Amino acid sequence: MRSQLMHPFIKRYVESNVPVTELLTSENKPLEPTLECMLLLKQSKNNNSLIEIASGKALTLDLKSVDPSLAVLFFLTWIGAEKHYNSNNKEFINYLSRKAIDLFDKDTPPVLKAQCNLSFYPNRNKRICYFKKILNKNTDLPRWSSLYESYILTIAQSGMGKDLEDFFDNSSKNKLLILDEQSLLRYQFLNSIETGDIKKASFLYIKLKKIKITHKLINLQINLFFDILQLFNKQVEVNHMAFPDDLMVQTDYNALQANHYLLEGDLKESLSWARKSHKGLIHTVSGFLSYTLIRAELANNRAEAALRLLNTNRENMTHYLDDFFFARIELLNGNRDKAALHFAKVYKACQYYGAQGRLDFELDLALELSSSDVRFLTEAAMSLSKNKIKEFEKKEQLKHSDKPNANILLNSNKGVERLIGNSVSLIEIKDSIKKYAKFDVPILITGETGVGKEVVSRAIHEESNHKDEPFLAINCGAISEPLLQSELFGHMSGSFTGASKNHMGIFEAAGKGTVFLDEIGAISHKLQIALLRVLEAKEIRPIGSTKAKPYHCRILAATNAVLEKLVDEDLFRMDLLYRLKRLEINLPPLRERPKDILTLAELFLCDGRSDGQIPQLSPELQEVFINHSWPGNIRQLKSEIERMRLMNSEKLYYEAIDCTLLGKEKTNKILEKDRGALPAEPLIPEVKLAVAQSKIDFRPFLSSGKSPFRRLEKLRNFFQEYKSLTRSEASKMLEVSLKTAGLDLKFLCEEDFIIKIKPSASTRTHYFTLAKHSS
Repeated sequence: MRSQLMHPFIKRYVESNVPVTELLTSENKPLEPTLECMLLLKQSKNNNSLIEIASGKALTLDLKSVDPSLAVLFFLTWIGAEKHYNSNNKEFINYLSRKAIDLFDKDTPPVLKAQCNLSFYPNRNKRICYFKKILNKNTDLPRWSSLYESYILTIAQSGMGKDLEDFFDNSSKNKLLILDEQSLLRYQFLNSIETGDIKKASFLYIKLKKIKITHKLINLQINLFFDILQLFNKQVEVNHMAFPDDLMVQTDYNALQANHYLLEGDLKESLSWARKSHKGLIHTVSGFLSYTLIRAELANNRAEAALRLLNTNRENMTHYLDDFFFARIELLNGNRDKAALHFAKVYKACQYYGAQGRLDFELDLALELSSSDVRFLTEAAMSLSKNKIKEFEKKEQLKHSDKPNANILLNSNKGVERLIGNSVSLIEIKDSIKKYAKFDVPILITGETGVGKEVVSRAIHEESNHKDEPFLAINCGAISEPLLQSELFGHMSGSFTGASKNHMGIFEAAGKGTVFLDEIGAISHKLQIALLRVLEAKEIRPIGSTKAKPYHCRILAATNAVLEKLVDEDLFRMDLLYRLKRLEINLPPLRERPKDILTLAELFLCDGRSDGQIPQLSPELQEVFINHSWPGNIRQLKSEIERMRLMNSEKLYYEAIDCTLLGKEKTNKILEKDRGALPAEPLIPEVKLAVAQSKIDFRPFLSSGKSPFRRLEKLRNFFQEYKSLTRSEASKMLEVSLKTAGLDLKFLCEEDFIIKIKPSASTRTHYFTLAKHSS
């Protein structure tokens, strides 16, 4: 590639190893819009209040005239911000990765291509495999060294340093790949901790402390791993452990606390702390800590809960120590022969990676294992033949490669059987689906957020004569207009900067199948006109093409907005509404079909269980579920059930106290009862006189109070005055963090004081409005 063809910023980027933020802030001239948005996305990682502004700008940025390589780097920056802010939004992150990859052309720097491809792999094992493929690249660009360092860090955090020996031998001749002393010591230190080599880790830590390290996150990482080392040495008492102020590693320290309690034999406290840490540990820097909740569940003899957690972990990365936890699960389930095979596998792997010390410590933390269990496993590992272990490994690989999705119970049904429940309204909806599926006309699916509009659209497709054709869905509210137009109608090579090849839109790609346009109410006026023409003419014209093409797919659309109201407000075209609404299916909210709530709850309770047992809800909890308003509908119910399962170790009988909904609803009832039952006690004369004579005005004190009670009182008053607020606005008005504001807003939603409005799937568009009965 000729460097003079590069965008100046891309040239600086690939020819240095300087972080993007530093490059952007060192620019001597005003930043062009793309670079300005990139800087905002980078800054949002350290300031959550900026993420909504940054993502909003990113969504509206027109990249048609932007240098393709710069657009690729822009998408990479956006992906990084989204992963930091909302790593669970995998669908949108994958979409951004695909858009970046679509921009590749012959002039795209190879290092940018490599970074994009890596961002597309959520599974750590796949990323490691890809790293290995690109390690032999011959290049003089310093930017490659940051990729290699990422690879080394991933390996070290996994305790697989043995795999790096060949890499160091091959790369030692390349000056770009020689790590500085601090980096090399740090990676060796992390690997020593993960493999349980206490002696080596202690030696490396002493050497590291002699080097002045100014990077805050690196210091936090080293301190965290030193505390893990102290845990291995059994030197730190639980009550004396110092917690850092930095929230980024707070969950890691909660996990460390859980392991301390486990080492002390306090099973209850260990499980409590492990549950606190679990959500944040999805992206922990420590492989050892990632198993914390699994350890605690097994120590408490809860094999089913541990198995579900372990399988979830393996979606991100499989590890040689997984077999140790599988062995413990099989022992609890009484499958001793299978447990022996799993233990033989992990014993062999720990010998290869030099992780015998780690295995010894894991056995110390396996409190449910008796001395005879440990002896049985060890003797079995020594006696089993290599051929038998290899045969078992092959069977396990086949089993996991053919393993169905964790949501198999939810996804196995087809057509109207996807809709779970027996309420009158749901039976009518099923009848409508069967009837409408025969007609090749657009159908509009309406209903609140979380009622299952996409499930209904899939059911319509599967009940139609085109069920064997593709079903393609797109969220119109989560994509900017230029990108959405290209996704819908396609584009021709050269039609705009970065369009290096023809791109087929989903109307064409669906063939004779079905296209589902979710959040149709969020599209711009310009796109409404284009879509209207497509529906009327039954043909599309890709961007940059002069020729129209007929399309043959069926179109379904969905919205949680009232389109008639948008028409009245001149935000949606009436003629397009008529075209989309040839047939309509309205999905009632969950609160209007209480008969289905317990049926759905049972489905979510059984989803993914390996033992075939059906958990039960107590009569009191059933009443709580039936009487709750469920503003988030089925999605909220599923989330509540998943939380209950996680926090209660997959038990088989759930009571009202296990549910977060109870506290709020029951507290409100108690408060109402208490207010009616307790008459105001008259003041005695002396108190009356003191109050009357007092010149102290308590109003400033009360108005400045930041207790949860006073904060919620303020927030209610704000909604009474302004009717609608965003989370960011609530945060600023209350002078609290976004997280605290979010929790307060959630509380008011669940007491039905306010309602959350989601104009599109993008969280940046969400806001809260006063419920009608509260005004």
